[in-house]
Amino acid sequence: MCGIVGAIGKSINKEILRDLFVAIEKRGTDASGFWTPAGGVVKAPVKVSDLVLAEKDKYEEGVTQSNLFIGHTRWATHGKINDNNNTHPLESENWFLVHNGVVASLRDVKDYPYKGGTDSENILAYIETFGLEKGLSKIDSGASIILVPKDEENSLYLWKTWSGDMAVCFFKEDETLYIVSSKMYFEPIVKGLLQERKLLGGLVVEHSFGKKIMVTEPTARQLWKITYENEKLNATQVATIPSTNVAGTWNGNVYTPHKIKDPDEDMFVSSKQRVRPASETSTTTFTKNGANTTDMCPVYTLDYDHDTDLI
Repeated sequence: MCGIVGAIGKSINKEILRDLFVAIEKRGTDASGFWTPAGGVVKAPVKVSDLVLAEKDKYEEGVTQSNLFIGHTRWATHGKINDNNNTHPLESENWFLVHNGVVASLRDVKDYPYKGGTDSENILAYIETFGLEKGLSKIDSGASIILVPKDEENSLYLWKTWSGDMAVCFFKEDETLYIVSSKMYFEPIVKGLLQERKLLGGLVVEHSFGKKIMVTEPTARQLWKITYENEKLNATQVATIPSTNVAGTWNGNVYTPHKIKDPDEDMFVSSKQRVRPASETSTTTFTKNGANTTDMCPVYTLDYDHDTDLI
């Protein structure tokens, strides 16, 4: 697993954002990075607490001079740890991306100019090749993603699959939305969630009593576009994107999934995005007090140092 964080709106609080960013460090200490419109991409194969300290000026200037932020902490599953092409945010011709999850089942796009060796880069390859919605429809394994279009840097897109983790927190008075890998990271900020309300077009559906702070988890496979314009946030559900790769049949109470032949078959080749070399040791360590099992995406187990009873 990895960690993702983001913010968009009128008054991004650099302390709240930093606390969220550092909180997800336990999800990945192999590398970290962030992007803002004002400062561009800043990333390195170091844990996020070290990155934010080393790049304090770039972090603070980027946040205070921008209305949008995306960040990532990496637990290396694919690609070399010290190759910064594998550190998020990833960049393509038209997009910036941070991704949590494993999409190892994706084949490579034949003519796409890959830069690194991560499975995450295939998400960008699919979107650049087939367009946003069609590209996402070909993804059926673990993914929670934040995307920023380069031609519209006041907007971001949120999307996750059924096994993806993502939560959002809306500060109504600040007209600011924060995004993070799991709802539990908002708990120190927001306590005592009570009555339900629908805000931002239905994206935010929970109300925090007395604070005007709302937390929710986006629905799987719903693509949301969040835009900050004229000092207001606007959230639009662009589409619900079903998987075009998997279907299933029911036999009594048993659901059997099966692959569907892709009509774009001739555009793919076998994946070159390899599992991290066994000779490299991940710096990420999970302990009983350092990781929440519901926070993990156990697609498969690699040779990381963690307690086996967590899986």
